[in-house]
Amino acid sequence: MAVLHVGVLVGVLIAAAARAADAPDVSAAEPRYIGGRYAVTGTITVKDTGEKRAIAGTVIFDQRGSDFTATYSLRTRVRTDEGLVRADVLGRGDGNVAADRIEGNVESQLIHAAVTGAHGAAPYMPRRIGPVLKQKARGSVDEHGALKLELDYTPVEGGPTEASQVVLYGERVDVE
Repeated sequence: MAVLHVGVLVGVLIAAAARAADAPDVSAAEPRYIGGRYAVTGTITVKDTGEKRAIAGTVIFDQRGSDFTATYSLRTRVRTDEGLVRADVLGRGDGNVAADRIEGNVESQLIHAAVTGAHGAAPYMPRRIGPVLKQKARGSVDEHGALKLELDYTPVEGGPTEASQVVLYGERVDVE
């Protein structure tokens, strides 16, 4: 009786090994297509204080195989020497898509009004343009096209004065 159980067990193991050998290699999976325009919203979390601020805008991906370039235009508030001001965050990035994972490098620049309380995009408004901020980006896109991106920011001379993490969520939108 014990021989029968061992024989059945060996048969089950051999069948499982054969199925595993026939299974597709997940590490060699085609990169998920992320190309398109995404409407994104999210939060900036200041690392030292936990303060949260809203951020929203558009991210556009152009994908060629597993490589991509991205451009983005976002709106938020940033703390400067003058206090908390409205700012536009403009930038570009490039990187790689592996299965559903996104990794890359981004360069951002903050633009805000030189007058506290005014919007930097107002016509004839004096503006302050910050230094180019370089960050690492990581994220994912699920099978329905939902995007999640994370960026970590470390202060640089002339830029925002707070270390922070940006988390963005978005959906692909049709261009009309």
